[in-house]
Amino acid sequence: MPPLEVLPECTAGFTDVRIAVASIEKDIIQHAKVADKLAEAVQKIQEMNANLCRMISLHELKHDSAEKAHDDIEDELKILNVRIDKLLTSKRAIESQNIKGFKQEEVNAALDEFKKWKYIITGAAVVIGYLLAHAQFNWSFLLNLISFHGQ
Repeated sequence: MPPLEVLPECTAGFTDVRIAVASIEKDIIQHAKVADKLAEAVQKIQEMNANLCRMISLHELKHDSAEKAHDDIEDELKILNVRIDKLLTSKRAIESQNIKGFKQEEVNAALDEFKKWKYIITGAAVVIGYLLAHAQFNWSFLLNLISFHGQ
């Protein structure tokens, strides 16, 4: 087929069309590059989303275990509070009994006096025992003394 002859005014229009087509081709190539980069960005965003989902689930597990530990500590503190209240109540009861009855100082003084007499009697018994064991003693005289005192 022989080449068609083109009118000169059409040639100028073809050149404009060719320039426009070339510009559109560049735009299409540029848009393809942008689309590829957007696809990469979407893929990275999906990976980051998966990582964030894993991090959130781990965080929720840690949060749940922390809440459980917090509840356990609260329960233990309540138990300790009850024990402290019982101790304070018993201490107040003891103090009120000390005020109503004997005071602690009076009880301590009576115990000290008892200890003093205990040591005096123990010492006297040791001395008498030593004298009875080691001294030449007239037993009949002592027995007469005791029987005379009893009558």
